[in-house]
Amino acid sequence: MTPTGRETAEKLFPDAQCRYLPYDRPDYVAQFLDEHRPRFGILMETEIWPHLMAACRERNLPLFLANARLSEKSQRGYLKAASLIRPALAALKGCYVQTEADAGRLKSLGAADPKVCGNTKYDISPPPEQLEKAAEFKRRIGGRPTAVCGSTRFYRDQDEAELLLRAWQSYRGKALLVIVPRHPERFEAVFQTALTLGFRTQKRSDGQAVAADTQVWIGDSMGELYAYYAAADAAFVGGSLVDSGCQNIIEPIACGLPTVFGFSTYNFEQACRSATEAGAAVQVRDADEWRKITEQWLSDDRLRRQVSDCAEGFIRRHRGASETIASLIAEAV
Repeated sequence: MTPTGRETAEKLFPDAQCRYLPYDRPDYVAQFLDEHRPRFGILMETEIWPHLMAACRERNLPLFLANARLSEKSQRGYLKAASLIRPALAALKGCYVQTEADAGRLKSLGAADPKVCGNTKYDISPPPEQLEKAAEFKRRIGGRPTAVCGSTRFYRDQDEAELLLRAWQSYRGKALLVIVPRHPERFEAVFQTALTLGFRTQKRSDGQAVAADTQVWIGDSMGELYAYYAAADAAFVGGSLVDSGCQNIIEPIACGLPTVFGFSTYNFEQACRSATEAGAAVQVRDADEWRKITEQWLSDDRLRRQVSDCAEGFIRRHRGASETIASLIAEAV
């Protein structure tokens, strides 16, 4: 659970205890389970914790892996620790996966009967408070066409934001480029990079309206990514022009945005493929190709609307996984 996730949980369930899981050591896990005595547990996506899973099995505590996914890269890594992973996955009461490919990979590692339920991320809508924040951002931006690059990564000495900024130097229009780094420790570095490359740049944290001649706006805030997307006209999803597997492509598409992503997609492989096939997103090889496509969308309202319609239909067709998984867990406990 991220800090933002914990904050959301506390808002949605004010009477519930919100606690982080302990480090996956037998003594820490035992202390946690003895203190809190849960009736059952749900792990999400790739959260495989062998000692926690073993302790739940010993206590006959039903444990589920929901919205599970496993890339080929992760599968290869887990196979090297198969003696630890196989009994952990075998201890699950239920394993509910996103795709058939995920089911096959998890089954090869010991999951007994993975059930394909789809991706719960399609069921998420922009929270009302994020839409309110988006309206504020739009006022600050002043009605200009806007492209947002969400969750840009610094990975293995490659700065994705710098790649995008260098490509944007060829842009001659009046649109605003918004860059939202994935990690807060990159906020200042990306701001300085934009200045060094000659862009007139502001930060979201300065609290000021975006000047008419500002070219780049740095989204130096946490927990507001939906708001940046909802305030924009086109999106790029970070982590995909460096080899870190792509961040959540579903978020901008759920906001109806024409969306671009790069070559690295192993964290959202099926979603990226399906979105591309549906006409809701475009995959590019490099930052220059991203700039050209984004420029087309920003300058052609009709084309942008067509892609946006495809995005809305794509999300609508893929909803329902959360309800399916909740029903299966309710039956099992």
